[in-house]
Amino acid sequence: MVKTTSVREEQLELVSLRTRLALSHLLLSVVIISASLFLAFRSAEQAMSKQVESEALVLMHACADSLPPSSQEAAAANAIKTLADRVKGRALLLNALGRVQADSLQKGSLVGKVLSMDELPKALAGESTSTMYASESGEEYLCLAVPVTRDSKVEGVVVASIPLEGVGRRLQRLLPSLLSSASRVALVAVLMSLALSYLMAAPVSRLAAALESAQEAGYRHAFRVSGKDEVARLARVFSRMAQRLGHTEQVRRDFIVEASHEIEEPLKSIIAIASDESAQPSMQLAAIRERARSMSLTVEQLLDMARLEIEPRPLKVKRFDFAAMIDRVIDACMAEMRATGVSVRREGRTDAPLVISGDEDRLEGALGALLRFSMATARPGAAIELAVSEDPDNILIAVTGGEMQVPDEELPLLFERFLVRTRSGKDPLKNVQVPGLAACRRIIELHRGMVEARRSSSGRIAFFVRVPKGVGPQ
Repeated sequence: MVKTTSVREEQLELVSLRTRLALSHLLLSVVIISASLFLAFRSAEQAMSKQVESEALVLMHACADSLPPSSQEAAAANAIKTLADRVKGRALLLNALGRVQADSLQKGSLVGKVLSMDELPKALAGESTSTMYASESGEEYLCLAVPVTRDSKVEGVVVASIPLEGVGRRLQRLLPSLLSSASRVALVAVLMSLALSYLMAAPVSRLAAALESAQEAGYRHAFRVSGKDEVARLARVFSRMAQRLGHTEQVRRDFIVEASHEIEEPLKSIIAIASDESAQPSMQLAAIRERARSMSLTVEQLLDMARLEIEPRPLKVKRFDFAAMIDRVIDACMAEMRATGVSVRREGRTDAPLVISGDEDRLEGALGALLRFSMATARPGAAIELAVSEDPDNILIAVTGGEMQVPDEELPLLFERFLVRTRSGKDPLKNVQVPGLAACRRIIELHRGMVEARRSSSGRIAFFVRVPKGVGPQ
């Protein structure tokens, strides 16, 4: 009895590929637009601050160049007040010792006080300085210092402190236009995201539609694929899988009909022979045994394939004589030889034992399947050649004699579970369904061996088998 195993099912909650792509593009667009707005805002702020600094330095240099001598304090105070009005900030005039000589503010004036400023040493050295700082309230200011030079000698410094509130107000006026531009860019990004998601998901959608059409047609619907990208390669794989599945499904249906016929005919013969009262009992028993054996072989091939597919068993490894096993395989096929007129000619070593380690019963079944397959596909009266040899590590078997109208590139399909046999010549048995050699290949591979089919020089099909002499426990 063949036990079936349960299939593990998993619930997959899949989101549409088109939706995923659209959301990904939208998220990427939002990030890019936000970063662009931030960078644009910062660039505009820096550009405006630089513009304020440049304009203020020009005015301060002009003021420093036009200042009256230090003895004319009233004129110097007026010049500093005019400068403060122009730069829209506070202006101071300091002498070389850092003492304030003029202040644009009347209330809280610093005239007469000595100031310690970081900008003062550089300015007294003849350099114009610019520094950005923030007050305790968080307001940003631009502090500029310009030297006052007479006769190539620095006599003082003009200092201006300019609040950057104007820059902020100008940026606030600029913000609506930036947001308007960003909204238009966002709209374009949404449209591009939808278009790109459609274009990127379209090949997958077409592939899904083609597979659904193939499924509805019972996998008899083939579709051509063009292109060399990843989706095209995936489509080719699915196309080959669908065609192979369709072929296997059709072969399976045909095989059920043929297997039923192969089992039904021996049963009818057994019933007819048993009902023949005129026949001798010994002849009846011999005929019944022959037909029962044929039916048993068919059923056993089906069970072998089912067991390997559903419940693979480990190998029962032991030491045995491979040559004696070959003799048993040939003896077991005597009934088929008499029925078909096909003979088996053994070649190679026959006089000495070939002791190896492996699963004797399963190897006997696998090689018997190869021999019976060759006999079933050979011409009536043909001779099957079975050659056995060895090398230091392996037993080598060659079974030659089957004839099938199969292209050389399709010979590996002989090791499928089911296949269609078309015999050569004027044989009335054409397109006959026979079991494939999947079980045979699987058993040999479990022994870490190899089996392949080739076309011999005479045009017949030859099976070459390599079985290692030693197989460890599984």
